[in-house]
Amino acid sequence: MANGKVFSTNGSELIALSHVFSSAPPLQEFFWDDILEFIEERKVIPIIGAELLNVPDGRGGEIPLQRLLAVKLAERLRLTDEVGAGDDALHQVVCRYLERGGRREEVYPRIRNLLKELAPPIPEPLRQLAHIRHFNLFVTTTFDCLIEQALDEVRHGGVAKTASLTYAPNHVQDLPPDARSATVPTVFHMLGRVSASPDFVITEEDTLEFFTSMQSESKRPNVLFDELKTSHLLLIGNTFPD
Repeated sequence: MANGKVFSTNGSELIALSHVFSSAPPLQEFFWDDILEFIEERKVIPIIGAELLNVPDGRGGEIPLQRLLAVKLAERLRLTDEVGAGDDALHQVVCRYLERGGRREEVYPRIRNLLKELAPPIPEPLRQLAHIRHFNLFVTTTFDCLIEQALDEVRHGGVAKTASLTYAPNHVQDLPPDARSATVPTVFHMLGRVSASPDFVITEEDTLEFFTSMQSESKRPNVLFDELKTSHLLLIGNTFPD
């Protein structure tokens, strides 16, 4: 970042976003003080990752949405191997399917159907983010639409008003210049949004393809990059290999 700071936090820390605990060590106090000051000045863009998306597991507990999708996808693709518990569970399932002769194009519509069938409830951290009205632009690295649902529920009484934009190498969208000052919040899906087409990230190879495409002159989302460059970034729940 040339002009801003990058803050990284996770779902459990997000609960404390609205206040600073007096028992926190000095560096932690400065961390929260800085975040709250920048948020009040509307200079922070939250970048949301999959670690915020914990959903009910049907047994009274919670499970990461990505892992739940991996388990269900493995069943649907008739893969009998145990699904790993890591952040790359979905990637591993897709790779196993491809190794056994499956076609990549067959996976994306199945994930879309699974999300429709599961209809996961909105995770509480997303509701908490939606309540912070100093945030008007959200960037997400996940392909679900849960942050849009949270914003519509909290700010618009359930009416679908949130603007949603999606980047994909073969379908480039960029922010409108007035997104930060718009009367409704905007969500930008940096790594694609779920669809029946291969327009969203499900493997590490997809991630590399998306980020490579963003660096090209013809496919770069220039307005988004300008906003990120001149803002402070709050990374929440993002983990990437390597």
